[in-house]
Amino acid sequence: MTDLLGTLIVDSIAPRWKHYAIGSVAVFWLGGAALLLLGWPELAHLGDCSGSAAALCRSEPPGGWRSWVVPATLIVVVIGTASLLHAAAQPLLAYCSGDDWPDLAAVRAWERRRRSAHARRRARLTSMWVERDEAEWGWEARTGSYARWRRYPTGERRAGEARVATTRPGNALAAARQRVYDIFGLDLGICWGPMLAAMPELGRTRVAEGATVVQLRVQQHGLALLTPAWVIVALAAPWPWRTRLAVAAALLVVAVVAIVATRLRMCTAIEGYADLVEDAVLVHRGALYAAAGVGLPGDSELERRAAARLTDWLTATNPAPVAFAWPE
Repeated sequence: MTDLLGTLIVDSIAPRWKHYAIGSVAVFWLGGAALLLLGWPELAHLGDCSGSAAALCRSEPPGGWRSWVVPATLIVVVIGTASLLHAAAQPLLAYCSGDDWPDLAAVRAWERRRRSAHARRRARLTSMWVERDEAEWGWEARTGSYARWRRYPTGERRAGEARVATTRPGNALAAARQRVYDIFGLDLGICWGPMLAAMPELGRTRVAEGATVVQLRVQQHGLALLTPAWVIVALAAPWPWRTRLAVAAALLVVAVVAIVATRLRMCTAIEGYADLVEDAVLVHRGALYAAAGVGLPGDSELERRAAARLTDWLTATNPAPVAFAWPE
């Protein structure tokens, strides 16, 4: 289900070090450092020249190691955390999309409940914008319900993973994949890589930018999932127990808000990326047909046949020969 994103999540230095990704990591560690200093004020005096460190401090030249070791450590921690989040973005995205979950009885039961809940919501949205006439249900409400309904696969045709998924991101990607199949006959699980290779540079750049936004939103959500760790730090601080509970409760509220907010932003980014993929197929699918040599179809029915031939050829499931029409 996340193969569309996996093809486009870029691994270059520019998308990795976007300013707001670094900013999120810096805020996370600066807030944690402030909490540590409030709980253990003696940490602020680790660099003092006293006790066993006195001889080392006296031998230190002016502007020596103490002037740069703390900033260097902070930089290494921030960049290291951002690198870990970058590496964890794709597995976290697969998990949030409902892929690669452990094959356990409890997990399967939870998946069934989630699918059932999403199926009920899809049926309710269908009745809101399809079965009620405009006089009974206002145009604005019908349009809003349609916008939410189109994030679900309809189940009318099965192209890859057309059934209702367990999560909101998974449903958005499955719905986009199914709509492309229903309209054009292209299975994006097979044809998206070749289409991306044949796409003009401008279109490929737009899709890559959308995928980069998704990656950064996933990284921010992963960082938000780490914020409850500061609750444990607050409970371990040497404060009166009422102070510890108050600070821990406040941090827990902040953590919950951060997790919910970043997840909503991640879901919105994935839905926007799914729309971007559909637009790219609408505009650039001719480049795929031309590059693959199957000829440009003249109408929608011929296009579905051409898409079926192309899919069979790419998957090596059709033993019949394919006539090519290479562009001159």
